[in-house]
Amino acid sequence: MLNRREWMAGVAASAAVAAMGRVNAGGESASASATFGQDVWTTASPRPEIAPEFTFDKAGGPAGLPSLLIKSDAREGLDGAWTRTFPV
Repeated sequence: MLNRREWMAGVAASAAVAAMGRVNAGGESASASATFGQDVWTTASPRPEIAPEFTFDKAGGPAGLPSLLIKSDAREGLDGAWTRTFPV
């Protein structure tokens, strides 16, 4: 059974993979650098002292694509997420 932290990591990874395949208004696939630019994805945590470690791996995802990572340590109660705003 998945705990909350593992579930959140899976959701974040799924969102990142889904965003990599998005199509821009011109009908072209968005590049990995545009999709994963620091101005696109940001980190969030309720309080700095409970924030996990956030990292970006340029080739850590499926098929060597970029991935956003959230790493916890031995402390209990860490809480954080990668966030992104999408235009509607």
